[in-house]
Amino acid sequence: MNVGDYPASVLPEIYVATNGDYVKVYRGDYCVGTFYPDKGSKLPHTLIKIDDFIGEQLVEKEGFTKRDSERVKKILRLASASGTALPLRYKLMMFMLMKKYRLSMRDAMGLYYKYNSPIPDYRFEAYKDGKLMKTVKKEAVKTTAYRVEADTEELVIGETYDATRIVVSKADQNGNTLPYAFDAFSVETSGGVDLIGPHTLALHAGATAFWVKTNGSGDEGEIKVKFPDQEFKISLKIERR
Repeated sequence: MNVGDYPASVLPEIYVATNGDYVKVYRGDYCVGTFYPDKGSKLPHTLIKIDDFIGEQLVEKEGFTKRDSERVKKILRLASASGTALPLRYKLMMFMLMKKYRLSMRDAMGLYYKYNSPIPDYRFEAYKDGKLMKTVKKEAVKTTAYRVEADTEELVIGETYDATRIVVSKADQNGNTLPYAFDAFSVETSGGVDLIGPHTLALHAGATAFWVKTNGSGDEGEIKVKFPDQEFKISLKIERR
């Protein structure tokens, strides 16, 4: 949901992958709506389409009727794509709505910027059997952090060497991987493990991974992941059988 990926920084419809029964979407603290899978789909867990990021706010906060609010939302979507070059039909519709609700052009522009804000602030809640099962929050990046995680920290040398994967990623304050992060880092190993592959790597769309293997020289191994301003260490225990 990086708004910079879309023309005029306006989100089109998006799709949520979940095995939940439905998804609630919040913009800030306001519940935009509840969205369900397509009942006509034969997939066990079909994607849930979300194509409304305004909800009933035009009715509840701006005083529009339900029918007129749907018209305004349609005009706002078209204006996002074509600016003032609206089809004549929608220009007339906008004129009638402005006259009906006594809106000036400044008022109309205010509605556009209020409900088409390019700054994301969304929360998605997936429910299963009426219980909240997962929450994902999407908002502007405020802080970032690197994550370095090993699939396992215990290796076993049997008939041959053992190996494990180390995943390195960069995430925002909500744990979302940053797709535009390509930070470079170096890897050092010592003790009973060796690196498989090059010592200098870089994140690819916010994440990457490398492998290490036992070398038979000890019962402990250490991995150092070094960014220009941070260093991470992982200690591995090694057993022999």
